[in-house]
Amino acid sequence: RRMDGALPAPRARIGMIIPSVNSMTELQFNHYAPPGLGVHVARARVAGEWKRPLAVMADEIATAARLLSDVAPDLIVFHCTDTSMTQGPQGEGRILEIVHEATGIEAVATSRLVLEDLQTLGLRKLLLLSPYKSNQAVIDYLHATGFAVVHDVALALSSLEFATVTPREWTELAREHDRPDADGVFLS
Repeated sequence: RRMDGALPAPRARIGMIIPSVNSMTELQFNHYAPPGLGVHVARARVAGEWKRPLAVMADEIATAARLLSDVAPDLIVFHCTDTSMTQGPQGEGRILEIVHEATGIEAVATSRLVLEDLQTLGLRKLLLLSPYKSNQAVIDYLHATGFAVVHDVALALSSLEFATVTPREWTELAREHDRPDADGVFLS
C-alpha cells in the first residue's frame, strides 16, 4: 500500500546552503518542519577547516545556490551563523547578493534571523554560548548591530563534535555561566 500513491507535493520549499561538515540540519529541519514544507539542502565548504575569506568562498556559495535553484525553492537560507556573521552586516549582505545573483531567488542568512529573534524577544545584553573555536566573529557582528555580549563561552569543538553536546549539557552551560547583567542567552 505504501507504494500505491505518490508523496504529496510540498506547499512551499526552502533551499538551505549548509556547511559541508554540518551533520545536524537535515535531521532537525525534517523533524521540526511544518507539514507541507519541502526542505532541500546543498553543502558548501564554508565553515570549520574550510572557512576562508568570503571572496575566496564566493564561487562555492554561488554553485551551492545554483544547485538548489534546480528544485525551485521559494527561499534560500544561508544556514551558517558563524560564517554569515564573519564580516559583519556587510559580509552577510554580500553572501545574500551572491545567492540572489546566482539564482534570482530571495535569500536570508541565519545571522539576520538571529537578529530578528533577539529584537522580538527584547534581548540586548547576551550570554553567548557556542561550540566554535572562537566567538569573536559573532561578538563583532552582534556589537555592530547594537547588541552587547556580556560573557561568551566557546567550547572549541571540532565541527563533527558539535552534535555531541546534548540539550541538557547546553542547558547546564547556560545556567553555569548565567550573569545578572545578561538579559538572555544566545546559543549559536
